[in-house]
Amino acid sequence: MGVAQDLVRHGSKHVQGWENTVRHLWRKCCEFDGIEPVSSFVVFSDANPYVKFYNTAVGKCQEAKNQLEHGGYVGLKIVNGKAVIG
Repeated sequence: MGVAQDLVRHGSKHVQGWENTVRHLWRKCCEFDGIEPVSSFVVFSDANPYVKFYNTAVGKCQEAKNQLEHGGYVGLKIVNGKAVIG
C-alpha cells in the first residue's frame, strides 16, 4: 500500500474517532438534561458540563472531515521537521 493510501486510511480512522466521540458526548449531554438522544433539535441547560466538550468535538470532527474531503493530511503532526502520523 502506498503512502497516499496510508494517509487516506489514517485520515478516515481519525474522522471515525471524532464521530464516535461526538456521538458519545451527545448521549452524555442528553442524559444529563433528561432528553431522549434520538431528538433532532434540543437546547441543553447552562448547567450541563458536557456541552463545552460536545461543541469542541463537533468542531474538531468537522475540521477533520473537511481536511479529508479536500485532500488534507488529517491527523498528521510535525515533529522535529518530519511529518508523523498520530
